[in-house]
Amino acid sequence: MKPRSRSHLQPWDLYNKSRSRVSRMLFAVLVLIASMEVIESQFLVKTLPGFDGDLPFTLETGHQCTLSYIGVGESDEVQLFYYFIESERNPNEDPLMLWLTRGPGFSGLSGLFYEIGALTIDYANSTLEKARLEINPYSWTKATSIIFLDQPAGTGFTYAKTSEAYIINDTSVILKFNSCNALITPIYLGADSYAGLVAPMIVQEIYNGNEVGKGPHINIQGYVLGNPLTYTSADFNSRIPYAHNMALLSDAIYKSTKENCHGEYWNVDPNNSLCVHDLDVVDKDDNYLYSSVWANSKDVREALHIREYINHVTTRNLAKLNGGDHDMVVPYISTINWIESLNLPVIDDWRPWFVDEQVSGYTVNYSKYDYSLTFATVKGGGHTAPEYKPREFLSMIVRWLHKDTL
Repeated sequence: MKPRSRSHLQPWDLYNKSRSRVSRMLFAVLVLIASMEVIESQFLVKTLPGFDGDLPFTLETGHQCTLSYIGVGESDEVQLFYYFIESERNPNEDPLMLWLTRGPGFSGLSGLFYEIGALTIDYANSTLEKARLEINPYSWTKATSIIFLDQPAGTGFTYAKTSEAYIINDTSVILKFNSCNALITPIYLGADSYAGLVAPMIVQEIYNGNEVGKGPHINIQGYVLGNPLTYTSADFNSRIPYAHNMALLSDAIYKSTKENCHGEYWNVDPNNSLCVHDLDVVDKDDNYLYSSVWANSKDVREALHIREYINHVTTRNLAKLNGGDHDMVVPYISTINWIESLNLPVIDDWRPWFVDEQVSGYTVNYSKYDYSLTFATVKGGGHTAPEYKPREFLSMIVRWLHKDTL
């Protein structure tokens, strides 16, 4: 783990310093609430480079009413790009989920290829010069239609027409609904990692709008957060003791890091060379090279209807910490501590949940008034847990969407 000044989350700190300027603009997160009836158009993607044959599911990168980009803001200064994959089960009845991937600023390809989407990288047959794709048998599109969004501007194929439009912050993220589509479809919001800070604010905006009758009524049913940030300093400071408890750090490394950093692993003094050195020993970075190479190839950009003057797609900050079944990015113990700070009554205490009669993790349920919260762990899951345990996560989301008990 790196100190804050060198962290992969650093860019968002710059955005937060610009709150007064960005209050004049509303950076919209687009949700296409489609009638789920497939409309033949030039924006229906039937084939993709790296995948043999026609795609066995419906993929759209634009809509009859929206073209391949969605303009948002007062003068459409932000041009949003998205991937829409229709439910493979029953698109006329299944809900719609908007998925926000990590951050700050991640291409929707990260969620599509590495987490819950219908395609994934075929590593056995891929090279950095030519990535191959294969079907993900545990895609969440088995139960819901999903929109993967490139956001904010400057991420993926999403761009802005003015330099000012690139400056955003968390509280400027709201929902914009396309008037071309029906508004009765059940909507869920999904997010992971840093996007866990943003998603609840979006949901709150929806509830606020529904209560006062501002805009169309949105049929929001709930939201799901995977390994979310909740309280940044507490989340990050929990990494070191968690890694030690899980035997990922030796006693010697843990003792040295704790003493030299004085128990503070987030706001680190860059002049504290002993602490910085210890954190470098702890840190294990990795990145996803295949998706960037694939997305920047000319044939892929043509297949996805990317505007020609977009020079280079950035899958910004595609760095992660790999820990197998030990998430050192946002340890679950910090999430539990945050939930307990909400003082919600427990209605179903800590117990195991199962897939095929095997313990897949542990869960606890909370409820207050008409609000309910389910917390669940997944054995063997890393920070982007569906990447490591796709079968278990598909089972979890199907039960949750159908309001079945884990």
